[in-house]
Amino acid sequence: MIGVTDTLYFSHREEYKRVERLAFQDLNIHFRGQTIRDDILRILRNRSNTHLIRFPIEDVSISAFTMRRKSKDYVYLNTWLPLDMQIFAAAHEWYHICHDAEYQRQKNDLVENLQQTYDNGILREKIANCFAACLLVPSHQLHKELLALELDKDKIRARDVLKLMDAFAVPFHAMVLRLYENGFLKPEQAEEFLALPENDPNSGVLPLVKKTGHAKRWKRVDPEVEYSCLVDLLLQNFERNFVSYDGVEKVFKELNVPLEDYLKLEEDL
Repeated sequence: MIGVTDTLYFSHREEYKRVERLAFQDLNIHFRGQTIRDDILRILRNRSNTHLIRFPIEDVSISAFTMRRKSKDYVYLNTWLPLDMQIFAAAHEWYHICHDAEYQRQKNDLVENLQQTYDNGILREKIANCFAACLLVPSHQLHKELLALELDKDKIRARDVLKLMDAFAVPFHAMVLRLYENGFLKPEQAEEFLALPENDPNSGVLPLVKKTGHAKRWKRVDPEVEYSCLVDLLLQNFERNFVSYDGVEKVFKELNVPLEDYLKLEEDL
């Protein structure tokens, strides 16, 4: 399981401070200093030279991946996961495409689930997780939310963490770590919360979400499909005879998009 010792805050305190400053800078430049939540998906869609692709893969060990081709970044999110996980993965990938020098050289990145990105020991993945958490849950906003909810930092319960999840749209474990990093949870309290299963329908966080109703909107699973410009690019290549009709039909079948209906729509337009 994720532990406080897996965090950048615990093992590389100065690097944590640098990443937190970087996240705060991006928050003000790109998000007008507001609480982000799922607005990060809109920003990614509208970012120059970035294409957001979302569709479900039943392998929950994969959260996201990003690759760069011809100066364009393609960001994929797995919609088989709850929305809060997608939001966190999107913020994680934001770090790689905007700030990660190693990504600029490799031109790709695969994000496993939150647990694995903390467990794998790769420093740049810990940095990306730290950036995502600081971007989505800035310290000053967290302090304000605690005051607004009238939460006593010495008596924070699991249901209180859910209320904060509701405000910031981040996974339960990520919220626990932000509380620990800001001094609102002692290490032993954080470890107790981190031991709770995040996405088990029978124990841990999800039954508590169902019982209280807190953060329910972010824990929903809606296997949406979003292909950015990829369908149009494929059809353009077909029109230029770069791809055969059979090739286009095969891809559309894999994407579960009805080709004939799409072509008819193009004619109508």
